[in-house]
Amino acid sequence: MPERTQPGADILAQGVLLERLALYDRALERYRVAAASRDPAIRAEALRREADVYRARCQWRDALERARESAYIAESSGLTDLFTEALNAEGLVQLSRGEIDSATALFQRIIAVTGSEAIRAIAFGNLGIAAATQGDLSRAEGLLERSHESLEALGFGRATAAALASRGRVALERGDPHGARVHFERALAVGHQLEDLDLIAMATLNSAECYALSDDYRRAEDLASTALGYFTVAGNHWRRVECLRLFGDMRLRQRDARTAERAYRFGLDLARQIGARVEEQVLADRLESLVAAH
Repeated sequence: MPERTQPGADILAQGVLLERLALYDRALERYRVAAASRDPAIRAEALRREADVYRARCQWRDALERARESAYIAESSGLTDLFTEALNAEGLVQLSRGEIDSATALFQRIIAVTGSEAIRAIAFGNLGIAAATQGDLSRAEGLLERSHESLEALGFGRATAAALASRGRVALERGDPHGARVHFERALAVGHQLEDLDLIAMATLNSAECYALSDDYRRAEDLASTALGYFTVAGNHWRRVECLRLFGDMRLRQRDARTAERAYRFGLDLARQIGARVEEQVLADRLESLVAAH
């Protein structure tokens, strides 16, 4: 890999810090400056990080353009790790949009190409998320466990926390809120250790769902409100949809069908606006069942 110039590395580091603080506009400014570097490694990484920010903001087209440009630069320059990281960025966008088959093909390609154990572990984890999205929880659990154990052994904190959160989601789907809470609490601890607000917010939202399943609605709504506030400020509309779905679920369990319907409809409208197809279908199904029951 070509050695980075110090100014470019510093600019990227500034962008990463700003991104973790959810200061996305300022992070993008830093990444755009870095993307003008003559060093292909810096350009490729800067563009890939831009893609991640645009994905967080549900700006799918911009995210795909940056990820693909990053992949082109990295592949043309023989930068295999950066190339596979760019493929992963594109795969995450496709996963977020509900294009599961396209995302799966990208993650499988990464595993075939990369020589990095960390990148391979991340790809296995993303394959696990794709499997969970398609309802194959047993396969998802195995892939995520493999990813988590590898990343933890390698000392990749943020990726480990993401894997823990995904394992917790699968545990929830399997009806194991206690096991899920253990994973979420570990992910939250890593988020605080890294001072990563996005990780903290996701772990907070996930914990809210655990409390809701235990009928502790006051605690659950407090946590979900905290997460929703963060995602609203950060402009992460995809996660706002998840918060609204959870609010609807909690209200429905408390037999407040009217408020539940409002939350579902608000979330469905937002999901349609941003093109989040999986969440759109989930909320449409929720509304159909609610209307049929009342």
